[in-house]
Parts: sequence; structure tokens; C-alpha cells
Amino acid sequence: MKIKIENKTIKYFKKMFCYSPKNILMLWMFDFFDIIFDCLRPCLIGYAIDGLLNKNYKGIIVFAVVFLISIVINHINNIEDDVIYNDIKLKFRTDYYESAIKKDVHTAIIDANLELVDEPVELIRCFFLNTINAIVGLFVSVVYMCANLGISIGISVLILCLIFTGIAVLFNKKQLPYLRELHQLNETERVEVGSRNPNTYKKFLKNKYSLTANISKIDAKGNLWVDIIVLVILVVSLLLFTNTKSITIGIIYAGIEYIDMIVSNFSLIPDIYYDYKKASICIEKISLDV
Repeated sequence: MKIKIENKTIKYFKKMFCYSPKNILMLWMFDFFDIIFDCLRPCLIGYAIDGLLNKNYKGIIVFAVVFLISIVINHINNIEDDVIYNDIKLKFRTDYYESAIKKDVHTAIIDANLELVDEPVELIRCFFLNTINAIVGLFVSVVYMCANLGISIGISVLILCLIFTGIAVLFNKKQLPYLRELHQLNETERVEVGSRNPNTYKKFLKNKYSLTANISKIDAKGNLWVDIIVLVILVVSLLLFTNTKSITIGIIYAGIEYIDMIVSNFSLIPDIYYDYKKASICIEKISLDV
């Protein structure tokens, strides 16, 4: 059953991508350039800081030009982003609605599931950005740290990040059964509201809020472990900084920023996993005929 759901998810993503491939690729290209700038920004700022301290303005000029290009690209991307993805949502909501009517699906279920159509579209919207961001960000960060701060710092940070990533994925996995049940309750909610019975609706709400609380507890425990390990990463990195020879203020600034970038990009991995699984649950519920 699991394989069937996963295949259905991939099929659904292909269908969305094929609906508007040129527009999606254009947005992904803009996202890619934005990611490149974000990855280079700490290095450029650090270079500019060291240059200004030595009365050299070349670094600040380079930073300003690259920043301006990024602003223009980001502006165009923000304008086109909602237009393109809202058009995809319109198409797939309409398709689901027509298909559900033909199969005589209950109105309450149609109403509940129409909201789930947006979940897979949002995943497509963020998947490329998050994945490339993680890959490029990690590569640039590790290269900079090993070249300027030493291999020991880079390896220490990577090992600790791998630990908290594994913990985060484990806790995200524990949330999925509750999430699946919560989506099922979205259908039930419409029926209970229509019953016009306060006691029935109150019983339903208690069940729903209990599931939400369970998800929140699991998420809080996972975040606690992740935050503790991130604290260890920062402390270890700062201690290792003091043993680095020929270090400048600009390198220290960029190093701290790249450590934060490594942590952030590793944090994207469990998010990508969780969002994919969440979208799969939604697709399972709305796929009358994918």
C-alpha cells in the first residue's frame, strides 16, 4: 500500500509540472540565482569588512552590485510566483471538483478535500528551492570553512548537524500517523457541523484538539533536542575559532554566518521529508483519478 501511495504522489507531481513546465522552470531559475547570492553573501560581506578596515572599497562595491542584481531578480520572482502557482491551484482544484461530482462524492468531503489540493502544489513550489538551497549552501559553507577556518571545524559541525538531522527526521516520522488522522477529521468536521448538535460537535473538537496537541508535543520534543545540539555546534565552533591562525574580523563574521547556514540547510532535510510525506497523505485523499 505504501508503494502505491508513493507512486501516486510522484505521478501527481509530474502532472503538475507538465501543466506549466516553462513557467515553473523560469521560477526555479530565479530561485537558483537567489540561492547563489545568499550563499555568497557572508563571504562578500566579510571581504568588504576586511577591505574597509584597510581603506579598500573594492569589496563593498562588489557586494552592492551583486545585492542590487539579487533585488531585481527577487522582485520579478515575487511577482510571477503567485500568478503561476495560483493558476496551477485553480486548474487542480477545478479538476478535483469536477471529478468528485462525477463520482457523487459527499459535499462535505469535497469541501474538506478542496483545501488539501494546495498542499502538493506548495510542495512543488518549495521543493526545488529547499533542495538546491541545501545542496549549494552546504557545499559553499563547507568549502569556505575548510579553506579559511580549518578542516577540524568543518568536520565537527558536519557530524553534529548529521546527528540533529537524524533526530529531527525521527520525530517528524512520529507525527505522520496523527497528521493522517487529522486530515481524516477534516471531512468529519463538515458532517458534524451539519448535524447542528452541540454535544456531537464538542466531542469531535476534543478529538481534533487532542490530535493537534499530540503533534505539537512531538514537535516540541524534537525541536528541544535540535536546539541543544545547535547550541553545542555554536560553542564548539567559537572555541575552535580561537585556535585558528591569521584570522580576521571578516573571516570570523563569514565563518559564523556559514555555520548558521550549515545548520539551517541541514534543518531543511527533515522539513523536505515531512512536507513530502504530508503532501502524499493529501494526494491519497484527493486522488480520485490522478
